[in-house]
Amino acid sequence: MNLLIPSHNEFFELTLEDVKSVKEQLGLSFLTLSEYATLTSDTAKKDFGSLYEESSCWLICLVGEVGEVANLWKKAVWHGHTFNKTKFEDEMGDILWYFTRLALAWGIDLDGMMTKNIEKVGKRYPKGFDPERSINRVDNATNPS
Repeated sequence: MNLLIPSHNEFFELTLEDVKSVKEQLGLSFLTLSEYATLTSDTAKKDFGSLYEESSCWLICLVGEVGEVANLWKKAVWHGHTFNKTKFEDEMGDILWYFTRLALAWGIDLDGMMTKNIEKVGKRYPKGFDPERSINRVDNATNPS
């Protein structure tokens, strides 16, 4: 994967290895989504009978984690609990893990998916979200959701 980096109205190309090298030289420890996806394999269940069994597992787990985040929010907003940002971040990490596993099960390139999504939403809302553009979406005829 190559990244185009703007520099004074010009672009230069970096490979993923270049980015990793720069990160190492600078002592940065963050992961890219692709690196994260690779690392999820170390802790993932592997003995599924079919793609649909694997998908069902990751999807049910993903929904369960989203429910945990919703429950944290419910307790903070309606039950008077103090919002626990640390627990929220932990649950969001679990959501990312299961989401990543589900995408990988289907062979979805996460970096490509993110790029396509940003391009799609950018075309739909070039000046930020607009309820009028949402209601009268140009792509509604082919994609009604």
